[in-house]
Amino acid sequence: GKIVVSSVKKHELIRKMYVPIKVGATRSYGGRQQWFSKELQETKDMKSYYTHANGCGVIALCDIFLYFAMTLPEGKKTRAGEMLDVYGNIHREKYMAFVEEIRDQYAMIFGSSGTFAWQLSHAINCYCRDNGINKKAHFEVGVSRLNLLKAMEKMLDNNQPVILMIGQSWPVVLS
Repeated sequence: GKIVVSSVKKHELIRKMYVPIKVGATRSYGGRQQWFSKELQETKDMKSYYTHANGCGVIALCDIFLYFAMTLPEGKKTRAGEMLDVYGNIHREKYMAFVEEIRDQYAMIFGSSGTFAWQLSHAINCYCRDNGINKKAHFEVGVSRLNLLKAMEKMLDNNQPVILMIGQSWPVVLS
């Protein structure tokens, strides 16, 4: 057999530190849905529980909005921009409050189904419109793996974060 070695181009965001979140004396780069309580008795309502169990879409939205706040001139004037300290960090408690705000205003979590892909693009568009950010997201069905990879590479090359959704994206009743 013949061994073919090809060069692989690395695609990444320009800002290497992504979204730095202060957690005590350490940092997390990007949020974690596990910071929310999974114990129903500890929560005021089911929202924290659902965020813990199925909040990855809302976490991705918050990370993108914070990334916009750190990288776009108009992003600094947004709600996400207000959450950052003078060093461009956000503390975990503020991050969690921001997640709750975004979840309640832009992207409801539907129980065990989480947030749907079409909701994410709609939430990004509404947030950007409400905050004067000139960005537009869309959701496509039936994209080939190759075209998806090319689109993701182009987004990263243009310093655009990518949400890659894997898993259940339709309610159980429609499965």
